[in-house]
Amino acid sequence: MSADARPAAELADAVEHLLTALVQSGRVLGDNEPSTLSTFQGVALTVLVDSGPVRLGALADALATTDATASRTVDVFTTLGLAERRPDPTDRRGVVVTATAAGHT
Repeated sequence: MSADARPAAELADAVEHLLTALVQSGRVLGDNEPSTLSTFQGVALTVLVDSGPVRLGALADALATTDATASRTVDVFTTLGLAERRPDPTDRRGVVVTATAAGHT
């Protein structure tokens, strides 16, 4: 990444982190409001559904983003009940992310 692109990427990560925090706090989505995903989140959920259970790093690679951005995206999914984190059966230190039935819908 070039030095010129780095501040823009950092700002984008900060905005995404803020939006994730707002969603998790309930300030963005009320109890009766339908949830909507951003374009990036929609793509991420599609990748997650299509790939099945996947390690977070592999999801980040598939989305051409950072592990931190993928993690915050999965945080939104778990808050909305669209995905869940589970222990990786092949590596006790790892976690896999899988779409829930609601995420598949």
